[in-house]
Amino acid sequence: FQSGLKVPAVFINSQKFAGMSKLYAATTKLAKTSRHGEEMHVLPGTGHQNFCDVIFWFPKFLLKSVVGTAHPVDAYREIVHLSSEFLTRVVLTADKQ
Repeated sequence: FQSGLKVPAVFINSQKFAGMSKLYAATTKLAKTSRHGEEMHVLPGTGHQNFCDVIFWFPKFLLKSVVGTAHPVDAYREIVHLSSEFLTRVVLTADKQ
């Protein structure tokens, strides 16, 4: 943490974690150490469980108790989209060097 990030990184945060001031401040500080530019996203209405496959195997009636208010599949798609976009950009940049 002290020496900063030496590789490109993307931070995709849940709204719940972004609301935890100490955790979010530490994440922001780490992101700003990246020598490759900071890239942070907070997905509105998301909680921790939006970032795992629980949305595919929990029954719909229980799902609302473990994820945020965002539509679970839409949030999952956004996570995959942001990750894919980031990886594509990083790989294309590395190929040009």
